[in-house]
Amino acid sequence: MGRGQDKPGFAFYARSARRPGPRQSPAPGLSRPWLGDAARLFNRVFASPFVKIAIAALVLAAAIWLIRTELRAVKLSAIVVALRATPAWAVALAAIFTAGSYACLATVEWSVWRLIGRPQPPVQTAQRSFFANSLSSLVGFGPASGTALRLRVYASAKLSPAEIAELVFLYTAATYVAGVVTMGVCVLAAIRPLSAALSAPWWAIGLGGAMLIAPASLWFLLFRRGRRGGAAPGKVSRLLALGAGLGDWVFSGIALFVLTSGDPGALPSFLAIFCLGSLLGGLAGVPGGIGVLEATVLGLHVGSLGHTTAAALILYRAIYLLGPASITLIALAARRLIGVRGD
Repeated sequence: MGRGQDKPGFAFYARSARRPGPRQSPAPGLSRPWLGDAARLFNRVFASPFVKIAIAALVLAAAIWLIRTELRAVKLSAIVVALRATPAWAVALAAIFTAGSYACLATVEWSVWRLIGRPQPPVQTAQRSFFANSLSSLVGFGPASGTALRLRVYASAKLSPAEIAELVFLYTAATYVAGVVTMGVCVLAAIRPLSAALSAPWWAIGLGGAMLIAPASLWFLLFRRGRRGGAAPGKVSRLLALGAGLGDWVFSGIALFVLTSGDPGALPSFLAIFCLGSLLGGLAGVPGGIGVLEATVLGLHVGSLGHTTAAALILYRAIYLLGPASITLIALAARRLIGVRGD
């Protein structure tokens, strides 16, 4: 999202939420005062220009150094050859898994709508989710840029600024918790290979995986009480949001894995590496986490040659980021053109 007075970001909506206005009846999902405080703290920290620049600069510098180190002996011509040698079936599978990932994100979004007491039609939610996710993935999956763009899309859903802030906070929490849990599950599924690769005892790897899964229980414990100490509404919605979030990470990781033509037995460890790189890239706030995911996969994945992995990462960026973003931009341009002609 570009800068300008007509493009309000997360801080704009947070300030608007504090402005006095007509008193409204709270939605069922807004009966937790701590959630609003957490959303405002979330915004205050990650909307700070200093924090955004510092995190992005540090992580991106480390990513560039690692990429240069890993590709020092790789020639550009070898990467081009690997690109041309990628099977058509692998590209098709990557596109299918990409569609599955976006479908899971739409399910997360639909579940969060229900969780805050503002259920939306599934088809409308899927469309809005695709537009928001395709563009937010392109401009950056971090809490700052991704949140600002998502709030821009949700502004047309007739929600109050406070409800929009809660919506984005829950969506971001569900997504990141699902990423950490997915990484933990994959670590547990690849205890032996990871133990050998890291020269660490298997029980230490297992303990680390179990600790990564722990946030799944935290996601439910935080919402175990609702209004006046009663049962929290939307238990099924929370479970569905977390489950769909797991599916998103798995599908997006497999979309990259099939392009590497790696051994299927190495999939769990690869997904763990993919989740780590994607989470770091999201926190860095750089556009699409670019550079961070590449550095993590190139530095830790040993299932394929360097030039093959580099080619797979280039194709993955084109399929997962540029493809959906192009579809969204074309659709928005067509809609505006139709609106202009209608006037």
